[in-house]
Amino acid sequence: MTYLPKGWKKTRLRIYARDHGICWVCGRLASLDSYDLDHVIARQYGGGDEDYNLRVAHPGCNRGRTPRRQKARLPWSTPSRW
Repeated sequence: MTYLPKGWKKTRLRIYARDHGICWVCGRLASLDSYDLDHVIARQYGGGDEDYNLRVAHPGCNRGRTPRRQKARLPWSTPSRW
């Protein structure tokens, strides 16, 4: 069984509501029953589990993104810790 941090279910629902269930990779509606939270900045590159670093993504869209591809898509304004 995968370990989930305390409050992760609430975080998932909060991010889903914030993003209106729209996959940030392809722009289509993601099912409330089957979606991933994608890290904009991969954890291995210093990204965390803060709300501003999480986006709704279809499982297939999320798996299609690799950390190498993520690194090339860094947002314009990143917190100073990166």
